[in-house]
Amino acid sequence: MPDTTLPDVFPACSPVSTAIRPRPRRPRSRPNITVTLDGSRFPLYQYEMTDADEMLKLQQRCTAAVMNPTFELFDMLAWSDESRSVFIAFIAALGRPYAIKVGRGAVFDNLFSAVLHVAEGPDNVDRCERSKRALLEAAAFLHPNAKEAACAQIAKRLRELGLRGVLPQSLVKMVKKIRGEQAARNGVNPTTAAIDFLKHLRKLADAGDQTRGQCAAPEEPDADAAPVLRFFHDELYEWAGPGWRPVSMNAFKPRVVQYLQSDDRYESVTDRFARDVLVNVQGLTLVPDRAQQLPLWIPSDEPFECQPSPYVVLRNGMLNWRQFLDGRRPADCFVPVDRRNFATAVLPYAFNPDATCPLWLATLREIFPRTHDQDCRIEVLQEFFGWTLSAREMRLEKFLVLFGKGANGKSTVCTIWTAMLGEENVSHVPLDQFGSEFRLYQMANKFANIAADMSRVDKVAEGVLKIMTSGDPFQANRKFLSPITMWPVA
Repeated sequence: MPDTTLPDVFPACSPVSTAIRPRPRRPRSRPNITVTLDGSRFPLYQYEMTDADEMLKLQQRCTAAVMNPTFELFDMLAWSDESRSVFIAFIAALGRPYAIKVGRGAVFDNLFSAVLHVAEGPDNVDRCERSKRALLEAAAFLHPNAKEAACAQIAKRLRELGLRGVLPQSLVKMVKKIRGEQAARNGVNPTTAAIDFLKHLRKLADAGDQTRGQCAAPEEPDADAAPVLRFFHDELYEWAGPGWRPVSMNAFKPRVVQYLQSDDRYESVTDRFARDVLVNVQGLTLVPDRAQQLPLWIPSDEPFECQPSPYVVLRNGMLNWRQFLDGRRPADCFVPVDRRNFATAVLPYAFNPDATCPLWLATLREIFPRTHDQDCRIEVLQEFFGWTLSAREMRLEKFLVLFGKGANGKSTVCTIWTAMLGEENVSHVPLDQFGSEFRLYQMANKFANIAADMSRVDKVAEGVLKIMTSGDPFQANRKFLSPITMWPVA
């Protein structure tokens, strides 16, 4: 169904130019169009077609008419290009049935067929070129979703008129170009397209956020207004409630193209236009470099503010571990999921302060039987389990090594530890690979690095291990991306 919004095709008729330009006197010659509304006939001249106020009044009268309007066109190929374009766009935006009269009593129920009828061949080069332009504009405005079929009819008609070498594929490209020119006149550009795309993503996020049904809505009014896409350290992150997930540029670009193709305003979606839109998306969602590392709490984007996040994200909400360690009740430390919490790590279970683990405790007593009163191996392991959840700001300068002969529970502890943190929140970089060029980045935004086996460690890997244990920042190289500075968390 054609767009019923009257396009902005009157750039030369702004209120300022209308105010300073004297209104031409109505000529006594035959009008360009005779309009019939509910039995009343009145003329329409070219200068009126280029007057935005006049065309708006005509649209309102046509909309209010009881009977379908009739437009009798006189020598359309003699009109100016601007007048013809405006009238075709006006008909496309009319939004109701109409009739077109041309020539000696020929009547059509659509303007496209009427233009096909009045088109002329190459005997008159000027009128032939105007015919072609009028046909392309009619296809662009009246059949935006059936360009191929419309261009096939145009090619057939032009061949009948004696114009050779007309290919439907080339006509389709011309129609797309006309749509692109109209979009540019209406203010459609990569920046506005990026803004519209981000609004589209926000609507999808609002409709699909399942976590809001599991806990109360946030009290802060800015929570729902937070972005659903962020560009951080040359990578895109998308809100996927209750947390954020990294998105590959190669996987994200087709989604941008699909959105643009679904909107008639972006008829001509070229690879360059899609790339320009994606660049604007990155700029609009950029997290400044002073935000060092995830997780982050971003209370405001304008002006930008951020601080290390105090939350551990679970499936049904977020736990403020600082308040929890200070001894506050679990119910007072647990808040709803919030987009302002920029974190990719989400624990794979819901928060339950009353949960117990008798089987796990029995397994620990079997793996670590107490040999004397000072045996506190289970307590030390429990502390390390907890530290991996809150290591963002806890510089303990310690790492844990499980040693012993086979079949003594090391693999069981590592398996349970990984399950508690979530497989996607754990890296598995062996110590002897710490000196490799790209392996360290695999530990970014992870709760822990759990390596099952350890071989001999060289001097380079040993030095990296000391840096990471001390909590000092280090540089991590990334494939095809610029290096970043990381603070050890895993």
